[in-house]
Amino acid sequence: MDIILWEGQLIFGRLNGIRGNHHFRVVWIDRKNGIVFIRRVYSNVPANSRLAKKYTIADIQVRLKSQQLIEQDECIRPFRMSESREDIKEEIYAREVQAYRQRLLGPLITEAGRRIFYGNIHDRARLLEKQARKTGVSVQRLLKLFTIYENFGCNLVALRPYVPDGERERGATAHKRGAKNVYEEGNSASPLKGYPVNRWALRHIQWAVWHLVILLGFTYEDARVVMHRLFWHQDNGAISEGTRTRFPVKTSKMVTAAEFAACARRYKKNPEKLRRLVGAREWRDRYAAGRGVTADLALGPGDILIIDGTLAKFEIVSTITRRPIGRPTLLIVADAALGTILSIHITTGRESANAYRAVLFRACTPQSGLMSRLGLPRDWFNFRVRPNDILIDRGAGNSDKFRKPLVSADGADIGIMVAPIACGRAKGPVEGLMNILTRRLRNLPGAFTRERTERAQDRRRYSKLVARITRSELLRYAYEAAKEYNQGLVLKGHLPDTRRRSVQPTREELFNDAMLGRRGGENREFSEVDVYTALLPRLKPRRMHKAGVRHLDANFTSKAYQEAYEMEIAKCLGNEKKLPRITPLQDPDDPTILFWKRGPNDILVLDCSSTDAKRWDGLLVEDVERGTQIQDRKTRIRHEREKTFITPLPQHIVDAFIDARRTVFSRVSTEEQSSDRAFERDLERTEVNTESRVHSGRVAKRTDSPEKSDHFDDSHPSQEDREEDSVEKAVEAQMRKAREARKKVLDRGMETIVRKGKEGN
Repeated sequence: MDIILWEGQLIFGRLNGIRGNHHFRVVWIDRKNGIVFIRRVYSNVPANSRLAKKYTIADIQVRLKSQQLIEQDECIRPFRMSESREDIKEEIYAREVQAYRQRLLGPLITEAGRRIFYGNIHDRARLLEKQARKTGVSVQRLLKLFTIYENFGCNLVALRPYVPDGERERGATAHKRGAKNVYEEGNSASPLKGYPVNRWALRHIQWAVWHLVILLGFTYEDARVVMHRLFWHQDNGAISEGTRTRFPVKTSKMVTAAEFAACARRYKKNPEKLRRLVGAREWRDRYAAGRGVTADLALGPGDILIIDGTLAKFEIVSTITRRPIGRPTLLIVADAALGTILSIHITTGRESANAYRAVLFRACTPQSGLMSRLGLPRDWFNFRVRPNDILIDRGAGNSDKFRKPLVSADGADIGIMVAPIACGRAKGPVEGLMNILTRRLRNLPGAFTRERTERAQDRRRYSKLVARITRSELLRYAYEAAKEYNQGLVLKGHLPDTRRRSVQPTREELFNDAMLGRRGGENREFSEVDVYTALLPRLKPRRMHKAGVRHLDANFTSKAYQEAYEMEIAKCLGNEKKLPRITPLQDPDDPTILFWKRGPNDILVLDCSSTDAKRWDGLLVEDVERGTQIQDRKTRIRHEREKTFITPLPQHIVDAFIDARRTVFSRVSTEEQSSDRAFERDLERTEVNTESRVHSGRVAKRTDSPEKSDHFDDSHPSQEDREEDSVEKAVEAQMRKAREARKKVLDRGMETIVRKGKEGN
């Protein structure tokens, strides 16, 4: 007998496609086609809308019979949802909510509508759109109500307001929340464990923040102390009768400094309340007047530079393997006065101090070499900026690793300005430039946007599959977009002097003209060595070697480096472990050279070999670091496997192999051949004894029965002959076994010789 399924039936167990045991509900049954729709249900209101999954009725019945699914009583819908409320107003409200939801769903909860809903996906979409237009709500709202309807029982009771069983009454907290302090960890009943902040305490904290911190300018700690002295007491009695008595509150119920600061920060985030509290003029003078942009501080173009980075909305591929490697990080250096893009850097790693150095180094030095590698004109982005200050956010740039080389005595002496927290307006120019470059590059394969349209979401979902742009190609496209942006008109910097000299009002021309016209303190000059010392990314210190500085599986050296090595090795008396360590400086654009600052105003250029320079031609530093090293390791593994069977062995290994072979043969001839001869002698002795016994037996039989000798037929083998043949076969088997054992010993010896020869090679 088949188990009957019905709509709203609650079952517990495991279903295909869902891991673990859960509660499920049968929401629709199509007996004509043998299909049932089942959804997973939750004891709380579902967080999102989901449709039921389709199964066969036969499969569900088999699972119910085998106890993989168990039918259960209603335990998902709270009992208080179906019972009438004691309060008349609450019952009226619950019925109004039920009627309102029933009117919104309309035909979706009728039998005919549910048959259309689960019958065809296209009819379902039309039914939802028609009902959404009729009721004036969105399709998502209808699906959420439909999910609630099926989650709590597939009946009208499921449309009533959700009331969990055992709902606690809302009010003041009865227990302390948050982490335990030192006193509470030792003794949970300690009077110094802290006090639960209730609504009464929050009201006084709000008063202290608005009147003491905002109006009077008190610190948090002073405001907390004054608040406790003013309000942390209890008054009993009447003033008119003269019976008013004040009792102090226990010190164990005081608000701690951490609790007060957490609540105070929440009350200070509402500017509208603060404006009404202190007045519009006070608000403008004290708070709003401090807001501005970096351009308000810049003396002119080139005075302040802004550096910022973000995770680009692109999927790129490797230059070597052409496989997706993820989303790169885009870093930009822009001028604070005009917004001119000075340099761009793209890395597949995160924002780091070396990445900030690389992009700033490009802005302060000619980028002709990088332009040649990217296939762009060499005269592009040749700015040679000498800034006074740099504005950074509180990220990787705000670290000693990036800050110390800039302000060191032998560095460029560039100041650091840190943007305030959560104030994107301070870095307004560069924040807008990120969006401008993204919009100009969004048509490339692998690019996507944050738009919520279905087409944009599909493009983001399949961005890895269509990615075709490498790191260097994306950098070239970014520089082309930046060049187009720099050639745009900007009139705020087109002063009478530039108009009189007929300077083109573009960002690039105005910036170059302003850099040439810098005078006095604005015209900062520092040597190229200072720029390289302060801005070049630094590698890890490494010890000097005769072959050169080892980096990226290549040796970087020069004539001056070899002379310095000979001097140092002479000082160390030939002990290479005592050689000094040097810190190479890496060129962010050219992977074939390194720099070594040997002393003040003394910097050496280290070149790699011609083979490595030819192999890295046209690649960026990060392409060599990430892509080429992986390929080199793969090539090394393939070469090791190939030379194992192809490369001829050296002559000394062949000689050792021949000597070892003679040694094995001599060992076999002396030890094992003697044992084999002894074994053969035993076999010969056994054969002689066997033949003598057989012959004596035959003679004895002929002597005992002479009558049988006349009729003796030797054409058929007798029992004795058969026994003799079996003995001969046994002897042959033993001989064969001995020869096979000797052969195995020889094979093991040859294998040992070959293995030792390989290990010696």
